[in-house]
Amino acid sequence: MASITKPHLPVPVALSTNGNHETLFSNWSIFSTSIAQRFQSRTTPLTSIIGSYFDSLKSLFSGYCKVNIVSSLLERVSNASASKTSPMAATKEAAEDIMRGESTYDIPHTDLLSWLFKSDYDHDKKILVDALNPERYITTNQAKSMVRSLIGGLRSIGVKPGDSVCVHSFNDVFYPIAALAIIGVGARFVGTNPGYTVFELNHHLKISQTKFVITQPSLAKNITEAAKQVGIPEENIVAFDVRGEETRRYHSFMKLLQTKEEEWVSFQDEKAAKETILGLFASSGTTGMPKVIAVSHYAWVASTVLLPEVLERPYDVRRLMFLPAFHAFAAPLTILMPIKLGQETYLLPRFELATFCEAAGKYEINETAVAPPCLQAFMKAGEEKQGQLRSIKRVWCGGAPMNVKLQVESRKCFDDDAEIVNIWGMTEIGITVAMRYDEIDRNGAASKLLANTEARIINDDGLNVTLTGGHGEVQVRSPQASLGYFGNEKATNETFIPGGWVRTGDVAYFSDKKLYIMDRQKEIIKVRGWQVAPAELEAALVSHPKIKDAAVIGIKVEIDGGEYEVPRAYVVRMPAADINEEEVKAFMLAKLAKYKALDGGVVFVEAIPKSATGKILKKIIRAEWLSKDRVANPFTLNGGACLAMAGKDCVAIACDLRLGQQALTLSNNFPKIFNYGDVWLGLTGLATDVQTMHSLFRYKVNLYRLREEREIEPETMANLVSSTLYERRFGPFFVSPVVAGINQRTGKPFICGFDSIGCIDFAKDFIVSGTASDQLFGVAEGLWEPDLEPEDLFETISQTLLNSLDRDALAGWGAHVYIITKDGVTKRLLRTRQD
Repeated sequence: MASITKPHLPVPVALSTNGNHETLFSNWSIFSTSIAQRFQSRTTPLTSIIGSYFDSLKSLFSGYCKVNIVSSLLERVSNASASKTSPMAATKEAAEDIMRGESTYDIPHTDLLSWLFKSDYDHDKKILVDALNPERYITTNQAKSMVRSLIGGLRSIGVKPGDSVCVHSFNDVFYPIAALAIIGVGARFVGTNPGYTVFELNHHLKISQTKFVITQPSLAKNITEAAKQVGIPEENIVAFDVRGEETRRYHSFMKLLQTKEEEWVSFQDEKAAKETILGLFASSGTTGMPKVIAVSHYAWVASTVLLPEVLERPYDVRRLMFLPAFHAFAAPLTILMPIKLGQETYLLPRFELATFCEAAGKYEINETAVAPPCLQAFMKAGEEKQGQLRSIKRVWCGGAPMNVKLQVESRKCFDDDAEIVNIWGMTEIGITVAMRYDEIDRNGAASKLLANTEARIINDDGLNVTLTGGHGEVQVRSPQASLGYFGNEKATNETFIPGGWVRTGDVAYFSDKKLYIMDRQKEIIKVRGWQVAPAELEAALVSHPKIKDAAVIGIKVEIDGGEYEVPRAYVVRMPAADINEEEVKAFMLAKLAKYKALDGGVVFVEAIPKSATGKILKKIIRAEWLSKDRVANPFTLNGGACLAMAGKDCVAIACDLRLGQQALTLSNNFPKIFNYGDVWLGLTGLATDVQTMHSLFRYKVNLYRLREEREIEPETMANLVSSTLYERRFGPFFVSPVVAGINQRTGKPFICGFDSIGCIDFAKDFIVSGTASDQLFGVAEGLWEPDLEPEDLFETISQTLLNSLDRDALAGWGAHVYIITKDGVTKRLLRTRQD
């Protein structure tokens, strides 16, 4: 069908849809709303302007939706024009287009524990069972008594309302007891990942303002070192000695459980319920260092009210949980629901395939919660282990996108009537969507909104496209929403916006009241104005019988003299399958709209790099693309990153230690920072040029000392670097220098950077260079503050560098940090996670 090309009408480049009804709805939404905004100030009725197009629009939509839908949309546009409302007013009116959960329940204004232990089932039944040792179990009555005793024990060691108490442990039947007792004292429960390094724990304890730590003895080394660094005294550490471990150095958790029972802090007040923080939970850290999210009593009470609707079963639940209890996805199923609903819950400390399958068979488990990689592991487990999973009727899958192919094929591992339910949410808003037991979806939906939950879809133009099937960022309003980012007003204001809405950063759309998540907003590919979600293309690719796995990224290509972003696919073939690039492209053209074509090409690989939860590691894929297509770029060939920061009468400079040949690591101790008296020079780029420039400047600085009979000052060094680079402008050194130092006469810090021909970039805050520059700049912008003292400057530059290196495949292997003051220099070595 030909495009509509009437002059001045803001119609998308092409309305051709290849039979894709989602595109039609999205196109119509953009078309109709943009016309309303373009012509709203005219005196001529809008209907007369676009009336001549109505027949062609009806023809365009013929076979995809009823004409009365088109008519109603046209009427809305016409009414907006006739009322002469402004574009902002029209947007505000459209904002009333909201998708809502099908039910509504009253949320009590009470403290969590009073509500949690108020239930009418047999409180002598087992609710928490150790899957490795079923003799270790806890009933509801025992749980209540233990929580009350531990409240007394925590108070006896000085825990007060408002204190943050960290639990550092793998899953255990006593973990929910510890969490609820902390909440019962009126304190804030803080859970940390047992795999965290000292550096990560230091950050977490600091931003959560933790005052007490409960740690599994085998995990004590890292957490106690971090506690020491942030000033938590030894007398505030409790050994989580629930398996009989001997501990003399710290308080004994089991002894605290023997304290006389005391009442928990209770209230029946709306303000207290909605404003009292019960826990601080870590964010994912995708936009910088992880933040902590404050969750209220009201939010967790709400989850126990809303989730039961999707947890009601025609059988007695026996749930097996290995996901960490401190995670927002697992916490309701591990800490809350066993007590509120009396559901028998078996706990494993972590996921191990053989152990999981054995426990599932032994206890006739009928429900579990997993991440996508677990489903893939089950599919490869073999008949014997799969036989142990046959009792499982319901699987909740979250933590990463699950494609339809995996959802359908992994069902074969479980009960014949088993369903695998896509779960979606965020720590900031809790579990937001799910399916009731009598509902089925095998089309990739993230399920339906829970009761009392509202959502809207806002496109890139700020327009509400919820009810028209348009694509955009999904925003959620829910009683489960958190209070924001603890101690971070700026981040809170960016995510928690007026009206009670929470921005999720996920691109999605609604169809038949079901939410379909397309991708993260930052992963969206812009193809000549059209938005293309990599996840949609990946799902389409793996639906091909000869394709096992796939990942899609956007790449820049030149077309007709202009640079455009287009999709490229990385494809893993099925074993012994024979499929080539042209066949893949043809398959995608037949399945999706033309603008979603794989114009960036198809690359066949052995495997798609993924995280532990199954999220595709796009940073590794982009590095692989760079290694194949950009080997001629000498600035990025050897990788590396450098960062300098100014503080109060001090300055810091740091670099990573990796030397690579693109994705290949050649050395994990390659120096990039060099000292010339009172000045420090950081060099990233081509390794041979780094070494050449170091030798050259050593010669030039020595010559300066002999001639001037004094040490070179930072400002002079900057000019020397600049002139040296400019001299070689027609055959440049492939380096990105950074200069840092303290002027010995004034005591003032000095930092600057350079481009390849010597143009100086002076800065009073920070300078970045190398392959991780984008990540470094973003994190530094959020963490740097003026007038940092040396120790604070060290922490800031360390957090910035390490967090950025973990997101750059061409830098890493630890870092050197130099803290420079007028009185001396301190050098420290940092280690990275390498994930």
